[in-house]
Amino acid sequence: MKNKILNLINSAVWFVLCLFVGALIFGGIRSLANRKEPAKEFSTTVFTKNGHDYLLVDTKHGVCVIHAESCPCHKNK
Repeated sequence: MKNKILNLINSAVWFVLCLFVGALIFGGIRSLANRKEPAKEFSTTVFTKNGHDYLLVDTKHGVCVIHAESCPCHKNK
């Protein structure tokens, strides 16, 4: 009787671990599949630091800072 209970517990633990690993794999594959989609929502902000203008683009995939074309240093060229 004791062995049957231990076997049942062992099987339940393995089942839960398999479900957890499967969920992690599914999430990883889904994340990779959605990586190629363009960002649907983004915001832009222009800020100045040390006399230079920068464009801050914030998307769902991350943040990007670009040296803005409107910066006074580009007008001198």
